[in-house]
Amino acid sequence: MSTKTCSCGINQTGRWSGSTVRLLFLEEKKVDNLHTRAAEFASATGATISITSASHATWQSEVFQDAGRNGPQNFDGYIVKGNWIPSLVNDGGLADLSGLIELGNLWTDLRWTDIVPVVRDSICVYDGLIYSIPVDADYIVAVVRDDLQGPASLDTWEEFVAFAEAHHGKDLNGDGEADYGACLAKGEKFEHYTVFSNLWAIAAPHLQRHGRKAGAFFDPVTFHPLWASGDSEIVTSFHQALDLYKRLVAVATPGEVSTFKAKKIFQSGRCATWMNLPGLVFGVQDTGGVNATNLTTATMKRLPSPGVVCRSREQCTNAVEVPMPGSPDKTRFINRVPFFATGGINLAVSSSASNVTQQLLFELYTYMSAPAQSNLDVTLRTSFCDPFRNSQLDDFATERLVSKNKWNRTEAASYHEIVAQTLNDEGAALDLRVPGIDLYQRSVLEAIRPYVYGNNSCITPADAAASIAEMWDAIPSQQFPGSTPEAATKMMRGIYRAQLGLPPILNDGEYSDNHHTLLYTSMSLAMFASIFAAIFAYVYVYVERRKKNTNSMWAVKREELIFDDPPTVLGRGTFGLVLLAEYRGTEVAVKRVIPPRCGKDQTDSDYRNIDGSNWNSSKIFFFQRSSILGNGDNLEVKERTVKIVKQANQEM
Repeated sequence: MSTKTCSCGINQTGRWSGSTVRLLFLEEKKVDNLHTRAAEFASATGATISITSASHATWQSEVFQDAGRNGPQNFDGYIVKGNWIPSLVNDGGLADLSGLIELGNLWTDLRWTDIVPVVRDSICVYDGLIYSIPVDADYIVAVVRDDLQGPASLDTWEEFVAFAEAHHGKDLNGDGEADYGACLAKGEKFEHYTVFSNLWAIAAPHLQRHGRKAGAFFDPVTFHPLWASGDSEIVTSFHQALDLYKRLVAVATPGEVSTFKAKKIFQSGRCATWMNLPGLVFGVQDTGGVNATNLTTATMKRLPSPGVVCRSREQCTNAVEVPMPGSPDKTRFINRVPFFATGGINLAVSSSASNVTQQLLFELYTYMSAPAQSNLDVTLRTSFCDPFRNSQLDDFATERLVSKNKWNRTEAASYHEIVAQTLNDEGAALDLRVPGIDLYQRSVLEAIRPYVYGNNSCITPADAAASIAEMWDAIPSQQFPGSTPEAATKMMRGIYRAQLGLPPILNDGEYSDNHHTLLYTSMSLAMFASIFAAIFAYVYVYVERRKKNTNSMWAVKREELIFDDPPTVLGRGTFGLVLLAEYRGTEVAVKRVIPPRCGKDQTDSDYRNIDGSNWNSSKIFFFQRSSILGNGDNLEVKERTVKIVKQANQEM
């Protein structure tokens, strides 16, 4: 491996003297290597690099406030998360770097093809164009206490959760106290992307069966959630994923746990399993692993991403064949699907930057990302940057961990083997990369809360899945106000398809192989379509008028329904009652929807609207106005929701 320093313009002393760029970066304590590299580049080239640092808590909002829709674009460049890129591009905030990367004179230094495919071809790319240069890759890592595993197979999420359950409540660190099956970011009201990422790491192999372009969230044609698109096998599998997550939460550390707290608890030896981002896992491995004061034999290891069992590669295109537990002469197919949470840290350029500024930033970013610099940076304990290149995972990289970081050679080789397997998995799943990311994530955690944390055994995975789907179906209209629900859904679908690398749907059923061409039809077909449309419009208007004239006789007015006191119940289901009533002299059956309830200890107070009124006569869903930046005006939302609830109760 060559150790020469990337040229990137730095060998031309004073090349950028007199030029100034303004950057919005994540704070130095998180990515000190990038701040250091920027200072080196400035010193060598004469460029003036002005960096404004954002805290981890405000980083996202500050980037979107400047580069988002109608933002002032005061900065020339940004550090961004990979899953922010589609939203920022659609807001017009980021510059296309394709020409600079593909035709630039720094191709040799950047070594673009050394970057792993999922990062190079998906996370940095939107709608076929390159918008960022990577310095990191993020995904969810599954970790196990190696000293506890023994011969147990942990190839599937079912086996991973069962292992956690088997060790929950045991003393795992030698201090005489009961410990936990799992360490993970969680909490009933802790709505954070790291909590969502843990859930979707389990869900991804249940949902994405045919590679990265199939996606792990929506049907790319209908834009319905995958588990709400009519595939019974996917529906059942997603319900199983929700059940696995609930079981894992049940044996995890109690209360609200951040991703950093989960790291600390695992390192103390109190958990049998752990899920977290790669940088935090590396931090534990790089400082000696599990540090249980009373148990010096405790060890840890990363696992290949657990998955689900598939019948064949026809069912799961990228499934791997592994030995069957207990029968080494037999094999089974596992759909692993590593989940690339957030997409990692990327470097982007403002669309308002001049051509000269874009060139300067391209040279700076190339210097930061090039193997000559980044291959060392990903081994630093003080860096949030994790391997994103294949050259960071080879024998030279292993030797570097042994000589510089003082790792055991076997552990270093195992670390690089698992990371290489994860980063080069063709079936890996991208995180959600559409406008309103935060809203999608929070709505999931809100929807599953009664199922995962509640004590109502009547609430099932199917109920949680249906709640997620209903909330998600309402989000496009909130993200594109002023558009019809259908138009908003189509816009969101277009962005989702573009981030998967799929061509746009020009009309229902029509696809474009070239994003910049139109589909042509013959004149005769166009004339036929026009005549057919005119006939259809005439028939439609005629039928609608007839329906309007006849529907009034079937429209039931609530005030004309007469119920017994108390009402006579004809039947009861999980979510509704069928009551006897009289309507214009005729006995009729009326269905009234109720929320699920069971158990002697539940009362009407368990089911109340936001204003305190009882809601046992209806089931109503509300969606807060929100955006990628936050919850919006919560007071206004609450007042509006109370008004709607009261009106609905009056109408009921």
